[in-house]
Amino acid sequence: IEIIITIGRHRSIQRNKAIEKVTGEIIYFLDDDAILREDAFKRILEYYKDKKIAGVGGPSLTKETDTFIQKCFGYVLSSYFATQRMSAKFRKVGKVRTANERDLILCNLSFRASVIKEFKGFNPNLHSGNEENELMNRITRKGWKLIYDPELFIRRTNRKNIIDFCKQLAKYGKVRIEHFLYRPSFFEPLFLVPLLFLIYLVSLLFIHK
Repeated sequence: IEIIITIGRHRSIQRNKAIEKVTGEIIYFLDDDAILREDAFKRILEYYKDKKIAGVGGPSLTKETDTFIQKCFGYVLSSYFATQRMSAKFRKVGKVRTANERDLILCNLSFRASVIKEFKGFNPNLHSGNEENELMNRITRKGWKLIYDPELFIRRTNRKNIIDFCKQLAKYGKVRIEHFLYRPSFFEPLFLVPLLFLIYLVSLLFIHK
Protein backbone atom coordinates (compact mmCIF):
# COMPACT_ATOMS: atom_id res chain seq x y z
CA ILE A 1 0.00 0.00 0.00
CA GLU A 2 1.34 3.44 -0.89
CA ILE A 3 -0.23 6.64 0.47
CA ILE A 4 -0.07 9.76 -1.68
CA ILE A 5 -1.14 13.13 -0.24
CA THR A 6 -1.43 16.23 -2.41
CA ILE A 7 -2.00 19.76 -1.15
CA GLY A 8 -3.27 22.72 -3.13
CA ARG A 9 -6.28 24.74 -4.25
CA HIS A 10 -7.18 22.96 -7.51
CA ARG A 11 -8.51 19.53 -6.62
CA SER A 12 -8.57 18.05 -10.13
CA ILE A 13 -4.96 19.03 -10.81
CA GLN A 14 -3.90 17.82 -7.36
CA ARG A 15 -5.48 14.43 -7.92
CA ASN A 16 -4.08 14.12 -11.44
CA LYS A 17 -0.59 14.78 -10.08
CA ALA A 18 -1.14 12.04 -7.52
CA ILE A 19 -2.39 9.66 -10.24
CA GLU A 20 0.86 10.20 -12.17
CA LYS A 21 2.85 9.02 -9.14
CA VAL A 22 0.85 5.84 -8.61
CA THR A 23 2.72 2.61 -9.28
CA GLY A 24 0.04 0.15 -8.12
CA GLU A 25 -2.93 -1.33 -10.00
CA ILE A 26 -5.72 0.20 -7.88
CA ILE A 27 -6.18 3.83 -6.82
CA TYR A 28 -8.42 4.44 -3.80
CA PHE A 29 -9.57 8.03 -3.19
CA LEU A 30 -10.36 8.94 0.42
CA ASP A 31 -10.81 12.18 2.33
CA ASP A 32 -8.47 12.78 5.25
CA ASP A 33 -11.23 12.30 7.84
CA ALA A 34 -12.60 9.03 6.42
CA ILE A 35 -12.78 6.02 8.74
CA LEU A 36 -12.69 2.72 6.82
CA ARG A 37 -13.90 -0.71 7.79
CA GLU A 38 -11.03 -3.09 8.55
CA ASP A 39 -11.52 -5.30 5.48
CA ALA A 40 -12.01 -2.45 2.97
CA PHE A 41 -8.93 -3.15 0.85
CA LYS A 42 -9.53 -6.90 0.74
CA ARG A 43 -13.17 -6.35 -0.19
CA ILE A 44 -12.28 -3.96 -3.02
CA LEU A 45 -9.66 -6.25 -4.56
CA GLU A 46 -12.19 -9.07 -4.96
CA TYR A 47 -14.23 -6.99 -7.41
CA TYR A 48 -11.24 -6.16 -9.59
CA LYS A 49 -10.80 -9.82 -10.49
CA ASP A 50 -13.45 -9.01 -13.11
CA LYS A 51 -11.46 -7.25 -15.86
CA LYS A 52 -14.57 -5.28 -16.93
CA ILE A 53 -14.69 -3.39 -13.63
CA ALA A 54 -13.22 0.12 -13.73
CA GLY A 55 -14.31 1.41 -10.32
CA VAL A 56 -15.64 0.27 -6.94
CA GLY A 57 -17.08 2.36 -4.14
CA GLY A 58 -19.63 2.62 -1.37
CA PRO A 59 -21.50 5.11 0.81
CA SER A 60 -20.22 7.76 3.19
CA LEU A 61 -22.10 7.37 6.47
CA THR A 62 -22.38 9.79 9.37
CA LYS A 63 -19.93 9.30 12.21
CA GLU A 64 -21.56 7.80 15.27
CA THR A 65 -19.90 10.48 17.40
CA ASP A 66 -21.46 13.38 15.47
CA THR A 67 -23.76 15.77 17.32
CA PHE A 68 -27.56 15.63 17.02
CA ILE A 69 -27.68 18.44 14.45
CA GLN A 70 -24.91 16.80 12.39
CA LYS A 71 -26.86 13.54 12.39
CA CYS A 72 -29.93 15.47 11.22
CA PHE A 73 -27.91 16.73 8.25
CA GLY A 74 -26.94 13.13 7.56
CA TYR A 75 -30.61 12.09 7.62
CA VAL A 76 -31.42 14.77 5.04
CA LEU A 77 -28.67 13.70 2.65
CA SER A 78 -29.59 10.03 3.03
CA SER A 79 -33.33 10.62 2.50
CA TYR A 80 -34.68 9.39 -0.83
CA PHE A 81 -37.22 12.24 -0.74
CA ALA A 82 -34.40 14.78 -0.56
CA THR A 83 -31.75 13.28 -2.84
CA GLN A 84 -33.53 10.51 -4.78
CA ARG A 85 -31.17 7.78 -6.02
CA MET A 86 -28.18 9.85 -4.88
CA SER A 87 -29.19 9.03 -1.30
CA ALA A 88 -27.15 5.83 -1.84
CA LYS A 89 -24.06 7.99 -1.47
CA PHE A 90 -24.98 8.63 2.17
CA ARG A 91 -26.66 5.41 3.32
CA LYS A 92 -26.50 1.69 2.63
CA VAL A 93 -29.02 1.03 -0.15
CA GLY A 94 -29.85 -2.39 -1.60
CA LYS A 95 -27.26 -4.97 -2.58
CA VAL A 96 -24.03 -4.98 -4.55
CA ARG A 97 -24.85 -3.79 -8.07
CA THR A 98 -23.60 -2.13 -11.22
CA ALA A 99 -23.63 1.60 -10.54
CA ASN A 100 -23.21 5.02 -12.10
CA GLU A 101 -22.23 8.48 -10.88
CA ARG A 102 -25.52 8.89 -8.99
CA ASP A 103 -24.55 6.07 -6.61
CA LEU A 104 -20.87 6.75 -5.93
CA ILE A 105 -19.00 9.47 -4.06
CA LEU A 106 -15.31 10.32 -4.44
CA CYS A 107 -14.46 10.32 -0.74
CA ASN A 108 -14.93 6.52 -0.90
CA LEU A 109 -14.16 5.48 -4.45
CA SER A 110 -11.50 3.33 -6.10
CA PHE A 111 -10.48 3.02 -9.75
CA ARG A 112 -8.40 0.65 -11.81
CA ALA A 113 -5.22 2.68 -12.32
CA SER A 114 -4.83 1.77 -15.99
CA VAL A 115 -8.37 2.97 -16.75
CA ILE A 116 -8.18 6.32 -14.95
CA LYS A 117 -4.84 6.99 -16.63
CA GLU A 118 -6.31 6.06 -20.01
CA PHE A 119 -9.05 8.66 -19.48
CA LYS A 120 -6.49 11.30 -18.43
CA GLY A 121 -7.86 11.55 -14.90
CA PHE A 122 -10.07 14.38 -13.73
CA ASN A 123 -11.13 17.23 -15.97
CA PRO A 124 -9.16 20.34 -14.86
CA ASN A 125 -12.07 22.53 -15.99
CA LEU A 126 -14.09 21.06 -13.11
CA HIS A 127 -12.31 21.38 -9.79
CA SER A 128 -14.77 22.57 -7.15
CA GLY A 129 -17.03 19.51 -7.31
CA ASN A 130 -18.61 17.03 -9.73
CA GLU A 131 -15.26 16.31 -11.35
CA GLU A 132 -15.63 12.66 -10.33
CA ASN A 133 -19.16 12.53 -11.79
CA GLU A 134 -17.93 13.76 -15.15
CA LEU A 135 -15.10 11.21 -15.09
CA MET A 136 -17.45 8.35 -14.23
CA ASN A 137 -19.78 9.38 -17.04
CA ARG A 138 -16.93 9.23 -19.54
CA ILE A 139 -15.80 5.84 -18.26
CA THR A 140 -19.21 4.15 -18.27
CA ARG A 141 -20.05 5.47 -21.75
CA LYS A 142 -17.08 3.49 -23.05
CA GLY A 143 -18.52 0.26 -21.68
CA TRP A 144 -16.62 -0.02 -18.39
CA LYS A 145 -18.53 -1.04 -15.25
CA LEU A 146 -18.68 0.60 -11.83
CA ILE A 147 -19.69 -1.28 -8.69
CA TYR A 148 -21.61 0.00 -5.67
CA ASP A 149 -21.17 -2.07 -2.49
CA PRO A 150 -23.39 -0.83 0.38
CA GLU A 151 -21.18 -2.61 2.90
CA LEU A 152 -18.02 -0.93 1.63
CA PHE A 153 -18.80 2.14 3.70
CA ILE A 154 -16.74 4.79 5.40
CA ARG A 155 -17.76 7.17 8.17
CA ARG A 156 -17.22 10.93 8.02
CA THR A 157 -18.37 13.88 10.08
CA ASN A 158 -21.11 16.17 8.72
CA ARG A 159 -21.20 19.97 8.67
CA LYS A 160 -21.33 21.48 12.16
CA ASN A 161 -24.07 24.10 11.71
CA ILE A 162 -27.02 25.00 9.49
CA ILE A 163 -25.13 27.75 7.63
CA ASP A 164 -22.34 25.40 6.58
CA PHE A 165 -24.88 22.75 5.61
CA CYS A 166 -26.80 25.22 3.41
CA LYS A 167 -23.51 26.22 1.77
CA GLN A 168 -22.83 22.53 1.11
CA LEU A 169 -26.20 22.07 -0.62
CA ALA A 170 -25.79 25.28 -2.63
CA LYS A 171 -22.38 24.08 -3.78
CA TYR A 172 -23.81 20.72 -4.89
CA GLY A 173 -26.30 22.57 -7.09
CA LYS A 174 -23.72 24.99 -8.48
CA VAL A 175 -21.18 22.36 -9.50
CA ARG A 176 -23.88 20.19 -11.07
CA ILE A 177 -24.81 23.10 -13.34
CA GLU A 178 -21.13 23.67 -14.17
CA HIS A 179 -20.87 19.98 -15.07
CA PHE A 180 -23.81 20.15 -17.48
CA LEU A 181 -22.66 23.42 -19.03
CA TYR A 182 -19.32 21.83 -19.79
CA ARG A 183 -20.82 18.55 -21.05
CA PRO A 184 -24.49 19.12 -21.99
CA SER A 185 -24.80 15.52 -23.20
CA PHE A 186 -24.68 14.36 -19.57
CA PHE A 187 -27.81 16.33 -18.61
CA GLU A 188 -30.65 14.39 -16.96
CA PRO A 189 -34.11 15.88 -16.19
CA LEU A 190 -33.98 14.25 -12.75
CA PHE A 191 -31.57 16.92 -11.52
CA LEU A 192 -34.17 19.63 -12.12
CA VAL A 193 -36.57 18.11 -9.59
CA PRO A 194 -35.16 19.95 -6.50
CA LEU A 195 -35.27 23.28 -8.34
CA LEU A 196 -38.84 22.70 -9.54
CA PHE A 197 -39.90 21.71 -6.03
CA LEU A 198 -38.33 24.89 -4.63
CA ILE A 199 -40.16 26.98 -7.24
CA TYR A 200 -43.38 25.24 -6.24
CA LEU A 201 -42.86 26.05 -2.56
CA VAL A 202 -42.10 29.70 -3.30
CA SER A 203 -45.17 29.95 -5.54
CA LEU A 204 -47.37 28.92 -2.61
CA LEU A 205 -46.53 32.23 -0.96
CA PHE A 206 -48.28 34.08 -3.77
CA ILE A 207 -51.36 31.92 -4.06
CA HIS A 208 -54.43 33.46 -2.42
CA LYS A 209 -57.49 31.61 -1.38
